Amino acid sequence: MQDTPPPQLRLGLLFAMCFAFLPFGFNEFSINYLFVGISLFIIIIRGRIQILPPLFWIAVLFFTTSFFLSIFFLPNGFEHFGRRAASWVIFMSIFAFSFCRINDSDIRTFKTALISVSVLFSALAIIIFISATFTSIIHYDAKNLVGSQRLGFMYILAFWVLLLDRSFKSQLGKAHAILILILLLGIALTFSRASIIGLMGSLVFLGLLNTPLHLGLLTFNGRVNTASLRIISLSVLSIIALYTIVPLTFHFYWDMLFAPLIDGRLFTAMSYPTSSEGIRLIRLQTILTYIQEHPFLGSGFLGVWSIAPNTGSAHNQ
Repeated sequence: MQDTPPPQLRLGLLFAMCFAFLPFGFNEFSINYLFVGISLFIIIIRGRIQILPPLFWIAVLFFTTSFFLSIFFLPNGFEHFGRRAASWVIFMSIFAFSFCRINDSDIRTFKTALISVSVLFSALAIIIFISATFTSIIHYDAKNLVGSQRLGFMYILAFWVLLLDRSFKSQLGKAHAILILILLLGIALTFSRASIIGLMGSLVFLGLLNTPLHLGLLTFNGRVNTASLRIISLSVLSIIALYTIVPLTFHFYWDMLFAPLIDGRLFTAMSYPTSSEGIRLIRLQTILTYIQEHPFLGSGFLGVWSIAPNTGSAHNQ
């Protein structure tokens, strides 16, 4: 059987990948691990499973042994056994992709699904935000209406894939710029400082990669480094678009991120255990202490739930 499936199966794979990106929850638990179905779908349409080397099975044996040892040797090993076992299963499910061969067609389908879902949710957030402005006076409480830190990181990934993969630009034409703008607005409407820091950090990182030997905008021959210039221009245009179209988000990030960072309030807040920054710092210190006390077994795949008083969300790790 050929690695490239017929159009019908490629369309099915596209829907499977889109479905894997959708946020899914059960009661108060968030379950975003439908990606395992992608590997299963690829195995089915290819009709074969890859033969894995002995090193793979050694790794599986290592992590499995660590899981069972943690139950008997870690303090309160049997506490939250259900969560611990679920975390171990989820971790091991990552190896599912080792059983299928990923080709260029699969990667292209993955990128298309990522962009499609990100643009869809960004557009929905924009519509909800605009509708709310007509029906009521909204302020920073809009964060609870359209904000989502988890979706923010997906938007950033989709933004860079759409921007850097030139095949999408040639295929989409004028719609390419529109989709980029929608994703930027979606990132802004997450009302998440982590989303903005992630976007800015990736801009700086990409700028450094395209700036030879720290020569700034100039190369050895004195010509302008067009890649770095494009990144700077993109940053400026993004700020202008953000302030023009959704000024509330601009004021939100200024008040909650940039102003406290400039005047030092952000660092002062770290000393208060009740602040958002202080809580994260305490959890980081607790995690480092826990790892120091249990360097080999860690938390036994339990994650944040191994930290007293067992409150908070997983992203605090």
